[in-house]
Amino acid sequence: HKPFISYHEHNEQEASEKIIALLKENKKIALTSDAGYPGISDPGSILIKHCIENQIPVSVVNGSNAFIPALVGSGLDTSHFYFHGFLSSKESDRKKEIEELKNKKETMIFYESPHRIKQTINNLFQILGNRKISIAREITKIHEEYIYGELSEFNNFDFETLKGEMVLVIEGNKEVKSLTDQDII
Repeated sequence: HKPFISYHEHNEQEASEKIIALLKENKKIALTSDAGYPGISDPGSILIKHCIENQIPVSVVNGSNAFIPALVGSGLDTSHFYFHGFLSSKESDRKKEIEELKNKKETMIFYESPHRIKQTINNLFQILGNRKISIAREITKIHEEYIYGELSEFNNFDFETLKGEMVLVIEGNKEVKSLTDQDII
């Protein structure tokens, strides 16, 4: 029976100011999410920054998130990883982002939505080449699914069957560069 304040990417600044005012009145506030982890690819970071600026204590209670279970369930290297979150929705910007990441040796983790998954997988294959991938969706829900393969195997995949936001876990760059005489000098 506690009041709720709608807090999302389109009202985050305004809602944060309202919440800060309540906190200054010594009200107790809990920021929760119905999908992701507040502050990581979900609203929350603006509110946290405002709290810190106003010397309001912040306490983080660990809850559900998608990228750690997706990484562990991927079967890929977990010793070092890079979490990127969502790639740009604009294809030209998305390609630039991927190009900047192509030499990363760490396992890479991305979030993606069902309406962009096919194009994103194509962009990843074009730029990164053929690498191992795990697509995790509906983590901890009844229809949880992990799809394993290589990027090249998704050329003819029926992406219409994938619903809900997904976590893409992609093998890091494993190319070993051979040194030439010029490199040694």
